[in-house]
Amino acid sequence: MLFVIAPWLMKGRLRGSSRDDRSDSIIAIAKARLAEIERDFNNGMIGAENYQQLTFEQQRQLLQEADSQKSFAPTRQGRSLLLVFALSLPLFASVFYFYFGSWPDWQIQRLLDRSEQELQAGQDNRAALEALRKALEHRLMQRDDDQGRRRFMLARLDMEFGRYKDAVEQLGLLLKKYPEDANIAAQYTQALYLASNRKFTAEVLQQAQHVLQLDPNQTAVLGLLGIAAFEQKDFVQALLHWRQLLRLLPTDTPSVAIIEQGIKQAEQQLGPDGIPGPKITISVSLSAELINALPPHGTLFVFAKAVDGPPMPLAVARLDPARLPLEVTLDDSMAMAPGMNLSSAKQVQVLARITASGQVRAEPGDLEGSSRPLTIVPDRQKLTLQIDRRL
Repeated sequence: MLFVIAPWLMKGRLRGSSRDDRSDSIIAIAKARLAEIERDFNNGMIGAENYQQLTFEQQRQLLQEADSQKSFAPTRQGRSLLLVFALSLPLFASVFYFYFGSWPDWQIQRLLDRSEQELQAGQDNRAALEALRKALEHRLMQRDDDQGRRRFMLARLDMEFGRYKDAVEQLGLLLKKYPEDANIAAQYTQALYLASNRKFTAEVLQQAQHVLQLDPNQTAVLGLLGIAAFEQKDFVQALLHWRQLLRLLPTDTPSVAIIEQGIKQAEQQLGPDGIPGPKITISVSLSAELINALPPHGTLFVFAKAVDGPPMPLAVARLDPARLPLEVTLDDSMAMAPGMNLSSAKQVQVLARITASGQVRAEPGDLEGSSRPLTIVPDRQKLTLQIDRRL
């Protein structure tokens, strides 16, 4: 505003100075003319009638100039008012920005940074998270976010503080906006489950199945469905969900041990025959020549694929190569896709692969061993497999 009004002020000041100079000149001339008329009258050079007429004319000019000066006074006052308005405008803009601008977003970012710093320092960051939650709630009352980032963050904080019903409300609003987002749908399912006192209501199960339709590998929902199946004594289905989940999680995930324990319990409930269908028990070992070639953070995959069919494994187990030698059983609960299991094939080839990529597919440098084609039979089969070559 200063840049805008400065030229105007300077122009007004120059105009005022010029106007004052002109007025002073007119007044001086008029006064000199009056003195001259007075002198001529006293010397008898003009008569009384002319004297009065000339004097009146000069006095009229003086009055006009005086009125003109008065008429300029409001202009100076208006200039002062404009200056006051210009200086108050930044203050008004600051107040307006505080309530309607992005000031709350800046506060949210500060609280996020503070929470992360406290967490990294090993301090209790719950106060910062609570303040962050209130800031997010206040911001969403002011303005809804287009991408749903703030609302999702608020829902996660509600979950953190055990406000599961509030989390259901927030995630439900997000789900209406993004109905095809599997991650939001999975979080919504979890919140529903927790808000119902960890009971698998019809709504929870229906929502979980919907999530798997959006993303068959949604880990959060696979774990929930495994628990639900186990509670309903459907141990086969529990194994299907938990073993699929186990393949998807990194081996160093804390929940892996819990899932493995659940799998053992389901297997015990099924008895020695286990899940119905064909089974292949493989004894896997590593050749002495490749011991020094083990990747430091490698993953062991033992899987079977159809001899004449798609390359996707029909059954796969993910294991820690540090446990070699070991024994593992492949069955229909280890399928990667519905209908693509051991029972659907006539002949399979079994492979054991140690990879640093964490993926089943082969990569240069992987360590591998494979079997001859094996005909699938309804009973249990056993074979020995040695990892003896490097790709």
